[in-house]
Amino acid sequence: MVNGERLTPNVAKVLAPDDLIEIAEQQIIFKQVTGGANQPPSYWVPLPPTPTPRQPYGLPPGLARVGYHLLAYLPEIYRLPINDLDAVAAHLEDSPDNFLARFLGIFESILWPISWNIANFDLFLHASTAPPDFLPWLATWFTVTFDGSWDDEQRRMFLCDAHKIYALSGTRWSVSRVLEIYLGEMPVLHEFIDEKDPFIFQVKVSSKHQAKRQQIAALIDAHKPANTVCRLEFT
Repeated sequence: MVNGERLTPNVAKVLAPDDLIEIAEQQIIFKQVTGGANQPPSYWVPLPPTPTPRQPYGLPPGLARVGYHLLAYLPEIYRLPINDLDAVAAHLEDSPDNFLARFLGIFESILWPISWNIANFDLFLHASTAPPDFLPWLATWFTVTFDGSWDDEQRRMFLCDAHKIYALSGTRWSVSRVLEIYLGEMPVLHEFIDEKDPFIFQVKVSSKHQAKRQQIAALIDAHKPANTVCRLEFT
């Protein structure tokens, strides 16, 4: 997103000074620097400040004080005479003992994200919240393999509706829904197009999808009744 406007894929966007760039949850202000020979080039962007132990980058909000949590697990002889976590953080902020928190932070930065993943593993088990790399594993629940023509949004939509798609497999709705997710638009489906053969039906999709003929035909074959024949046409 640039200034709240979603970018068009593979289309260049000319940036202006102070444009707001949003990538996932990150926000970047574009600055253009000009000046003499000692000035950095126009594409130079200053790095963000070095994160402190209390505000590391990339960890969930509840894990902000790297190193301070593990202090509570030290033997009593090594433990600071402060029990409250906020008080410990305030005490260590300007204290030589801050070394201990930073040292423990080496281990905590590895262990705490793992603990967070375990505690919140339910997020991985729903198609709308699972990380993109986890979607192929969720697809194995339905013995589905996505090829490269499926983007993440299509995969999530399919997996969210998969229980209904397979419960109604072989029906008009099932075939139409799968193609709607894959193509981004509703196909036109006609049944009983041949009086002599009631098991022939027709599917019409836009000609702009003709390059995906093989994938579309495979989806139809996977979800249509086994005793029927589909005539796929592009209009």
